[in-house]
Amino acid sequence: QQLKQFAKKLIWWQSPEVSLANPRRLLLQVMARGDWPEIVAFKKAFGLDAFREALLNAEAGIFNIKSWTMWHQFFGLPVRELPKREFLKEPVL
Repeated sequence: QQLKQFAKKLIWWQSPEVSLANPRRLLLQVMARGDWPEIVAFKKAFGLDAFREALLNAEAGIFNIKSWTMWHQFFGLPVRELPKREFLKEPVL
């Protein structure tokens, strides 16, 4: 029940059930915008390996540079460039 409440807060635009069905996306949201109780609850539910896996496969537009750097340092990973969205892959003529 607590995870549902946190999921509703962190990904407010969809139901908690939908959010919990996509744990990687939810964990990214926890890492980027969660507070300490939320991080602890999701760590207990999913484990640190799931957090690391989410970070390594992060989608563009979720992290800011501060949280991106902090989580890379936490896991002892070199800080990579933030993922970027690619709106147009080819130039428009």
